Amino acid sequence: MSQQQQPNSGTAANAQSAHQQSHARSLSGTASMLTNQFSDLTSNFSLKNNPISSTNFLSRATSITSQVTNVAGRISSTIKDISGKGKVLLVIDDNQIDWSKYFRGKRVCGEYDIKVEQCEFGDLSLYAHSEFGTICTSNSQKRQFRPDFCFVRQHVKNNQNDFTPILLGLRYGNVPSINSLLSVYNFIDRPLMYAELINIQRKLGGKENFPLIEQTFYQSFKEMVNSPPKFPCVMVSIFVSL
Repeated sequence: MSQQQQPNSGTAANAQSAHQQSHARSLSGTASMLTNQFSDLTSNFSLKNNPISSTNFLSRATSITSQVTNVAGRISSTIKDISGKGKVLLVIDDNQIDWSKYFRGKRVCGEYDIKVEQCEFGDLSLYAHSEFGTICTSNSQKRQFRPDFCFVRQHVKNNQNDFTPILLGLRYGNVPSINSLLSVYNFIDRPLMYAELINIQRKLGGKENFPLIEQTFYQSFKEMVNSPPKFPCVMVSIFVSL
């Protein structure tokens, strides 16, 4: 006769504590990765007068052009430089995670402090100038800043809102980002993203080397009625403004 084990509250508490510690380590690792990328970009600014291989440059960040070098050292005369000697990291995310504490004490190239400006897409407005880059405003905090780097943690588009203009404004100002703003833009339209994955699959030799979940794209529901997909399936609606 088997004996039923009673739940151990101490074990459950230890498991929860271990999960929280693991989550904190993951966020700290992300912060360290961003700091390293930030340092790499800042160190590239000093290479302005040195020759640089286009192949190496594109392999580092395809969305970053030589204009970043020029724009990064400038700021609009109408905007107060609130960062001082530091660099401004724009984190587009809700307030569930306080990203500033994971960058506290970290420096770019061992010289520049990192000032974190965290706000959601819905709280952010901006304009971009061809000479001065992108100037952002946190509407809730009534504060302006010029981001040196961007970290996107929210979806750009959903059924209620489309924040693509904000993404375009950051791109217009050549704000470096992880992931690149170009890749974030491409992921707005899922069919476009999946089409690129299909191209990669073909280049790598087929499903065996690069497996993908089978999908079918329909222009409208009428085509789906005439050529129904295999069931069971997951249906995703894509809304396009005309």
